[in-house]
Amino acid sequence: MAALAAEGAVPTWLAEAAAPLDFLIHPGGAASLQDAAYRTARHEPGVDVVLFGTGDPAHLETNLASLLKPPLPDADRARLAELFGHLIGIGLDRPDRINKLRAQTAAKRN
Repeated sequence: MAALAAEGAVPTWLAEAAAPLDFLIHPGGAASLQDAAYRTARHEPGVDVVLFGTGDPAHLETNLASLLKPPLPDADRARLAELFGHLIGIGLDRPDRINKLRAQTAAKRN
């Protein structure tokens, strides 16, 4: 996060805050950052499979419960999109963005 903030790709407060994503944890929102991550991944357009690994049955139950919950609240998803939706090439890319980037790269070559 510090490197992205230094590049100006994300607000500097994200790199400076001790827990910058805690806005996701609230009544009606996520129960934890892991819950937020699974729910974000599970309900992202284009995602067909969400993989996780654990050897702990309690963790498995918690992970499955997160996957079965509804999406995060609209306001939380909008804030995540505002903070990170523009980033490309760091593992946050949606399939439609990757396809658009590939098309732009191919058009530049031609």
